[in-house]
Amino acid sequence: MALRIVSILLLLGALGAAGPARAGAAVVQPARPSIKCPHALRLTRDAPERVLAVVRAEVPRLYGKKLSRGYLIRMMGETLLLTGQMRVYHGIARSQCGAQVANRSWIVFLTFPAARPSASMSAGQLYAARTAKGWVIWFRYH
Repeated sequence: MALRIVSILLLLGALGAAGPARAGAAVVQPARPSIKCPHALRLTRDAPERVLAVVRAEVPRLYGKKLSRGYLIRMMGETLLLTGQMRVYHGIARSQCGAQVANRSWIVFLTFPAARPSASMSAGQLYAARTAKGWVIWFRYH
């Protein structure tokens, strides 16, 4: 029994289960190591058009053709400029890939009418960043 408890405690420690992180606390590494964090470049004035282009190209691949049919972009913008309750999305980006990537990313909020009435399946969020190879979707939050 003692070995089992020690194993569980070691596992919880390795997974970072010491409790929720404080707001604004530094994050050493991404919360999800499977995410490939981009080397995000500074944003440019043509960011809105570039983000739209990469979203249009990637949504069918990321969500499937059936679900993405008729999808809508509800809102999009720089994660750094989010305010109020929306600021949590900047924190998500920061926890995944650090402050620099978060500050240089855009978030796109999607609605999928084909998935209604399910509230969770009919909503999606994508993070995009400019890299040396162009704009990429680096994280699908939902």
